[in-house]
Amino acid sequence: MAHSSAPDSAILSVALLAGSDVVFTGRQLGEQLFVGRQAVGGAQAWTSSECSGALGHAVVVDGRDDIVVVGVSHDGPDGDVRLCKFSPAGALRWSQTVDGTFGDDVGHSLAIVAGEQILVAGEHDLGGGQTDGWLAMFAPESQSERDMLEEHVPESGARAPALSE
Repeated sequence: MAHSSAPDSAILSVALLAGSDVVFTGRQLGEQLFVGRQAVGGAQAWTSSECSGALGHAVVVDGRDDIVVVGVSHDGPDGDVRLCKFSPAGALRWSQTVDGTFGDDVGHSLAIVAGEQILVAGEHDLGGGQTDGWLAMFAPESQSERDMLEEHVPESGARAPALSE
């Protein structure tokens, strides 16, 4: 069994690279998002905490073997979604914080879909114990331009208008 070398850590999500290496994300040292790559035999290739955040919830690998992670950051008064992409060698390609208007926003899972687009699912805390689920689609390599499509799906299942930042 392989394990993270960092104290006080948790691995919350894993994905396989084409060459059978494993990538993973979670938290270390209390509240620090980290991403890592490890050979199936156990040798650790790299770990990184360059994706500034508190916790990595999910990790996927795209068609170029780039690693995409989603989680949460606590840089301001509320939690925000943190989305980052790494090269197979562990270099941070880009990172983005997605902030709602108020309350905590958390990215829980993601998938790579047609055209290498990144589909992210999460929730927004509305307060009073109520949450609003959402889906967001990110076009590959254009996160810095914020050409994101966001669609909120309330608990009732009815479609709500897209939110703008």
